[in-house]
Amino acid sequence: MMAAGLVLTGCGQSGSPTVEYRVLSHEAEIAGAQLMLCDEHFEMERQGQVWVARAPATCEGGGMILVRLADGASVSCSGDFVEPDMEPTTYGYIASSTGCAFAQ
Repeated sequence: MMAAGLVLTGCGQSGSPTVEYRVLSHEAEIAGAQLMLCDEHFEMERQGQVWVARAPATCEGGGMILVRLADGASVSCSGDFVEPDMEPTTYGYIASSTGCAFAQ
C-alpha cells in the first residue's frame, strides 16, 4: 500500500524528479533501512542484497538513510544533495558497522 502512495505522490508532483537511494553492506547483514528526504520518511525495500527507496525530489537539501544492522547496531548515511530541477538520479552507499561510504 505504501508503494502505491509513493507512485501517486510522484505523479502528483509533476516535474519533481525521482531520486533512487541504494544501500548495501559487505560486512554485516542489514535488517532494515529508512530514507529521510524532504521532511518525509520512506521505508527502504530489500531487493536481493541491496535496500532501495525511490522518492520525489520536492525540496532542496540533503537526505539521510538510517541503516539497522542485524546485530542491533545502527549507522546513518548522509544523503546527497537534491533539488526539484535536477535530473533523475541514483545514489549508492555501502554500510558497515563503522559508518557509510559513497558507492561509486
